[in-house]
Amino acid sequence: MIDFELARKSAHLIVGLCALSVIFYLGYVGTFLLIIAASLFIFLAHINKTRKMTLIDFLLRAFERKNAKFPGKGLFTLLLGISLTYIIFPEDIAFGAMMVVIVGDTVSNLGGKYFGKIKLYKTRTLEGFLGGIVFSIIGAQLFLPLNEAIIASVVGMIIEIFCNETFDDNLFIPLASALSIFLFRLF
Repeated sequence: MIDFELARKSAHLIVGLCALSVIFYLGYVGTFLLIIAASLFIFLAHINKTRKMTLIDFLLRAFERKNAKFPGKGLFTLLLGISLTYIIFPEDIAFGAMMVVIVGDTVSNLGGKYFGKIKLYKTRTLEGFLGGIVFSIIGAQLFLPLNEAIIASVVGMIIEIFCNETFDDNLFIPLASALSIFLFRLF
């Protein structure tokens, strides 16, 4: 049987890449569609608490943590973070920052879970942190020069270490990564 966290992070990677593709091809219309889709899913997830809907119930059981107070929050904040990043920042910066949250968040969590030995902060490990940086640099370089990809990846993975239930990493990683590149270009 597949590990639950591996399934969750695989879904994160697939949904994130699909969202990036939608925005890449449809632009602002794509961001609008993603926010509507995420909002609709949240609405259906809450209805599902009292009136089970087969597909929604399956998705929540397959990919949502059992103790989730807000079903669908991860999906919603990922799509919102990606969409806001595209709306606020120039395209190349936005797409590079999207790759940091999509690839870096996935690799840092799985790398830490399966290979992590050295604790940095709470459940975060040095191995996950470094793996997240390396793989986000590779992903971000599809849209950014190496120096900007490094800056965005390091900032994004630092955010990943310190985010918790109050500050969702799916929302803050792409925004912080994009802001770091934007400020780097100003100076």
